[in-house]
Amino acid sequence: MIESLSSPSTDPLVIWLNGGPGCSSLIGAFQENGPFIIDDGQNVIKPNTAAWNVRANLLYLESPAHVGFSIGGANDFNFTDLSAAEDLFAAVQSFFGKFPEYLPNPLWITGESYAGVYGPWLAYNLHTWNQAAEIYNQTTYNFKGFAIGNGITDWTVDAEPSTYETFYEMDLIPKSLYDQFAANDCKFNVGNPYNTSEACKALQTTVSSLIAGLDIYDLYRTTYGVNSSVPNTGAAISAYLGRADVRASLHIPLQVQAWERCTSNPLFHYPFSREATLWIYTILKPYGYQLMHYSGDTDGKVPTLGTRRWVAELGWPVTQEWQPWSTDG
Repeated sequence: MIESLSSPSTDPLVIWLNGGPGCSSLIGAFQENGPFIIDDGQNVIKPNTAAWNVRANLLYLESPAHVGFSIGGANDFNFTDLSAAEDLFAAVQSFFGKFPEYLPNPLWITGESYAGVYGPWLAYNLHTWNQAAEIYNQTTYNFKGFAIGNGITDWTVDAEPSTYETFYEMDLIPKSLYDQFAANDCKFNVGNPYNTSEACKALQTTVSSLIAGLDIYDLYRTTYGVNSSVPNTGAAISAYLGRADVRASLHIPLQVQAWERCTSNPLFHYPFSREATLWIYTILKPYGYQLMHYSGDTDGKVPTLGTRRWVAELGWPVTQEWQPWSTDG
């Protein structure tokens, strides 16, 4: 946890979750919104001029167990969205049990990618807990809502169902190649059986060769380190978090595994669930929570194209029409 630099006793408590499943939330801490970051292509840590803890208390949670510096039982390597959500909620309860002074603070959930599953599930568990707690006079949590970036929400349109179309629309693959996916009836929706024909696999291989060296999470950038002498950000973070003095400062016990960007443990097993989390939006909306989903339009892993489709599928009334949006004035 990182305290707010403004008013930690009253500023929001913001939970951050990275995705995968199987990737560490410290990616966000040291590459995106923490007080100190290592930029792409660099291997030095420096102050983050856009750190979120200027106005919020940040709580980075690893999910599920054995990811990053987190630990679990010797045989606790099999997960589902439901079991991971239960463990994550238990972790939040444990945090408030140890630090009850943060119970009055507004509680927000944030994250990206597969946190599109983790975040809404945690929100749903907080919501249902609070409903019961009010009846039985138990501790409630001051949950306000969530903000998810490029998050998995509806497998019928998110990720691969939109990925190849995004590549085509960004002129990364030719139309002749894109059209072959439909011609060979290639389907990649988790909610239905994959078409794993040799023809579809060959098309995927061809696409991979055409986008090699590009950052799948930001297609306007390179991966750094693929046929390059520039250091890879993930490697730099791993080296930093592997230092004995850094582990000691973070109070990581000696027996805890070395930090990895995403777990490589062969025992780790997390199959996707068909329903993802679109249903949770429908449940939470009537209760007045603020539910934000933002989408960077150069993400090829969970493209904006899919997000726009499931937002349209919700059919919610538009309260403010589409308008120009800009930063820095």
